[in-house]
Amino acid sequence: MMKQLLLLITLAMITAGPSVPTQTEAAPSGPTAPTAVAPTAVPSKPVASPATAPVQSAAKPKKVLGYYVEYYDTDRNSYRSLSANADVITDVSLVSYDAKADGSLTGSPSATGLTTARAKSVDSYLLVANHGTETFDKKLVHTILNNPTATARLIDNLVAQAVKMKATGINLDFENIPADDRAKYTQLISQLSAKLHQNKKQLVVSVPAKLSDDPKETWTYAYDYRGIGSKADFLQVMSYDEYGPWMEAGPVASYPWVDSVLRFAASQVPGNKLLMGIPSYGYEWSAAGNKAVAYKAIPELIANQHAQVQWNDQLKSPYLTYQKDGVVHTLWFENEESLSAKRALADKYHLAGYGIWRLGLDDPSFWDALVR
Repeated sequence: MMKQLLLLITLAMITAGPSVPTQTEAAPSGPTAPTAVAPTAVPSKPVASPATAPVQSAAKPKKVLGYYVEYYDTDRNSYRSLSANADVITDVSLVSYDAKADGSLTGSPSATGLTTARAKSVDSYLLVANHGTETFDKKLVHTILNNPTATARLIDNLVAQAVKMKATGINLDFENIPADDRAKYTQLISQLSAKLHQNKKQLVVSVPAKLSDDPKETWTYAYDYRGIGSKADFLQVMSYDEYGPWMEAGPVASYPWVDSVLRFAASQVPGNKLLMGIPSYGYEWSAAGNKAVAYKAIPELIANQHAQVQWNDQLKSPYLTYQKDGVVHTLWFENEESLSAKRALADKYHLAGYGIWRLGLDDPSFWDALVR
């Protein structure tokens, strides 16, 4: 979520379990590239991990939205996570469709995901993105937004799919939108929300993290938080990828940065409409290449590399370094302490809950720290 336009980086495979997520998978339902948000904190001198117990939240957010993916035919990682944690997962967003320039849709939601969510009494949203000739295709979304016929067709198709699939609603995840299309994107959301509500369906909109409404920030300006928030049922704020493989090493979602992101969001939208984005992955940097690492893979990595976890108290983020074959590796990630700190932020801003990218990279300790 940082400063450049779309930068496509394919990462090495995540080492945990049978899944083979790439950077596109481990990134948010959200950007595969930095957004225009400048980091508010940089890695400081490491300090020892605090001996005190992690900050505990006084109240549990009522909405826990997990992103459900199937990247290949036998990918059951999201399914296993949903099945094991349906006691705390209230909603799933199933990566389902890509919009086409004429407003038609390609793709389909996971039948297993829909069936499992229904059996577990978990609400389900169908996610639509603007992947075209490139990931989060700017020209594609511009074409749709500037063609009233395509816009109307897209709205009709999304509502029809939500009704047909008996879903709770739609999760709109359009990214890399031209800044000049800000008003038209808000209008699309207004029209889509109205038609969904007529059919007793809801709308979740995923929005990039930002610290202000700055027209010069081309990755984020198209998202009018206040305008979108007045129409959508929920905004899933992608408060992750503060740092990533496209830049120098740093925390995926430091406490000061997430705090600033949420402070701005809560100044524009009521807290009970906001979902804080939570990453279930970390990033590793080395001269051999940068990659995403699943939350559940990190304990084994620590053990195998005899690495010592460090804690940056200013950023409330863990990290570690180790050497392998003479190459230094640096990993920033989430752990129980950093997740507990974010849990407290949900209370501070009276948020509706969390949007977790993504199901299948987690382990039981992730859920224990965040919501149990």
